[in-house]
Amino acid sequence: ETLQKGIWEKNMKLRGLKIELDDKEDEIEFLNIVIVDKDSKISRLEKEIAAKKTHIENIKFKLVDQFSAGELLAMFEESHPSPQYVIQGISDRARCAKYKPEK
Repeated sequence: ETLQKGIWEKNMKLRGLKIELDDKEDEIEFLNIVIVDKDSKISRLEKEIAAKKTHIENIKFKLVDQFSAGELLAMFEESHPSPQYVIQGISDRARCAKYKPEK
C-alpha cells in the first residue's frame, strides 16, 4: 500500500508538471505571436518612414528647382503662426513661380 501511495503521488506530481509544461508552452506560443506582430508593425513603420523620407526629398528637389537658396532661406525665416501656413505659403509661391512668365 505504501508503494501504491508513492506511485500515485509521483503520478499526480507528473501530471501537475505536465499541466505546467503545457501552460508554459502556450505562453511561449502566445509570446511568439506577439513578437511576430511587433516585428510586422516595426517593418510597416520602417516602410512608412522610408516613403516619407523619399517624399520629403522629392519636395526638397522641387523647391531647389524653383527657388534660389536665398529665396528659400527668406521664406523659412519669415514669421508664421503655424507650420501648416509655412507649407501652404511655399506651395502657393511655388505655383505662382511656375506660372510666371520668364523674363
